[in-house]
Amino acid sequence: MVKLVIIGLGGVAILFAIILVILQFKNQGDSTPKQLPSSTPSRPKPAASLNRRSNWLEGISGAVEGKTYHIGARDVTIGRKIGNYIQLIDDNVSRVHVKVKGTAQGVEVVDQKSNQGTHVNDEKLVANVPQMLQNGDKLKIGDNVFIFHAQADFGTNHGLTEQKVAGQAQNRATAAMGQLDWKSELSDALMKAGGDKEKAAEMMGLTPEVFEKMLEQAQKG
Repeated sequence: MVKLVIIGLGGVAILFAIILVILQFKNQGDSTPKQLPSSTPSRPKPAASLNRRSNWLEGISGAVEGKTYHIGARDVTIGRKIGNYIQLIDDNVSRVHVKVKGTAQGVEVVDQKSNQGTHVNDEKLVANVPQMLQNGDKLKIGDNVFIFHAQADFGTNHGLTEQKVAGQAQNRATAAMGQLDWKSELSDALMKAGGDKEKAAEMMGLTPEVFEKMLEQAQKG
């Protein structure tokens, strides 16, 4: 009977020891620090620029150096006279030198039988034959060189700012017709231009039509 009790106590001791070992392993597992989610958010991908638009001409040489012109889907002209989307004061540029058409495929240029011609990547265009510009092409008009960008995010469109300035100059010239010294200004401009009315008009920031009207008025007075 005593032996049975001893055996029973021994079994209980072994069982208790096994339970202690199991609890010890469990506590060790629970003590392993859990990996907490990082509090630093993942870096977002940069958003596309809202100003990124198609069909730009960037001036890289001549009077247009450093200026940018957004063509987009416009049909515009480039030339010497006021009223062109891009006006080039250059004796080697015709009054209306080229027509420019913006499309989804790029920019199409057409030489308007200009005196000095139009060049794309140093190749002279055939008059009245459309030429599609590819990204990175260089467009040369007189002494002015543009590079074509299919997509760009230039902040300034000089095509619009220069048109605004030209309009303001015309308004000032119209108001100047009421002043006493406008006749002498006309005379001085004509002398400096060697009698060339068109060049004299450009020097005064006027269209040839406005200049002619002012000249007629001066002759009547």
